[in-house]
Amino acid sequence: MSGHDPGRRHFISGTAATAGMVATGVGAPVPAAGVLEEWSDAGAAVLVHDPRLATPAELLRGFESRGTRTIALSGDPVWFWRSAAGAQLREPSNQLLGVTGWAELLVFRGLAAETRRHLRYEKLAASGIFIWLIA
Repeated sequence: MSGHDPGRRHFISGTAATAGMVATGVGAPVPAAGVLEEWSDAGAAVLVHDPRLATPAELLRGFESRGTRTIALSGDPVWFWRSAAGAQLREPSNQLLGVTGWAELLVFRGLAAETRRHLRYEKLAASGIFIWLIA
């Protein structure tokens, strides 16, 4: 296939294999709480979480006790980002840790790029739940 980057082809085939493993249960993603615990001392200033996803309350309280502001995402992520509730999200010096779905991750990644912050970490923690860090 001329004109195709072998790296891209390798990525696409790897993604397909990974999707197959997840669908069959082989190499299943780890629970979100386990991944979040790894980031509890990351120094993130804001933790954005989707309240529809199962994020343990004691884990959120642990982040708050270390000075991390936890914000429950409500409604449209773009509106949320640009609203008064999202003021801390827009602050360029704040690191953002998120527990959201894939679509919300993509939106936050694009919006954070406007403030010259970029995705530093992402992981599929459970079916449809992504843990990510933007700094």
